[in-house]
Amino acid sequence: LSEGSHFMLVRNIHERQVTLSNNSKEIMNHFMHSFTAVFGKSALHNEPIKDKNGTYKLNVGNKLLSIILEDVFEYSAGTKSWDKKIPSFLFDAPENCIDGFLEGFWLGDGSKNYNFYRIHSTSMNLIEGINFLLLRKGIYSKIYTHKKRKEKHHTPYELKITNRDSVAIFRNIINDKKQETKIKSTFSGDRIPNVGFAVNIIRKSCSK
Repeated sequence: LSEGSHFMLVRNIHERQVTLSNNSKEIMNHFMHSFTAVFGKSALHNEPIKDKNGTYKLNVGNKLLSIILEDVFEYSAGTKSWDKKIPSFLFDAPENCIDGFLEGFWLGDGSKNYNFYRIHSTSMNLIEGINFLLLRKGIYSKIYTHKKRKEKHHTPYELKITNRDSVAIFRNIINDKKQETKIKSTFSGDRIPNVGFAVNIIRKSCSK
């Protein structure tokens, strides 16, 4: 959902393509290790290619992964970056699942400085969904809308985590060991209580 694309090529047959791009070779290697651990080494035939801008690109080209993205993650082939959204199952998923998603997304479309973390996207639906997941973890953030660099570009959004205690929680989630910030003992841990259960009840009632 962050540094990836999913599309369908129409040739003699419909050919599914999944690509991943990132400036970090370490992140690409981590993806390859995780991918082959799940789908087997024979499922990945390519190595990341570095383009002239210094970005590594990996063409996964795996039909099974494409179907999983479409049917489980609700990420249909051809979805544009500004139309991306959080998969509905994540809203009431176990916390370790949410932690993994937040870590992976931040590695792809996040940044930081000494005092705060940021997440970037051109999809407001995606940013608002991540904000909700952060609230489940007791993390408070703010959403900013920035001006488009060019008229044909889509509006960029930024989610920023600046609260000291929220920064500490998020740092632990993404396993960022470069800066250690202890959570104050007076931290209330104020989260949305039982939100997963509540979301499931609402979802069932809306489907009737």
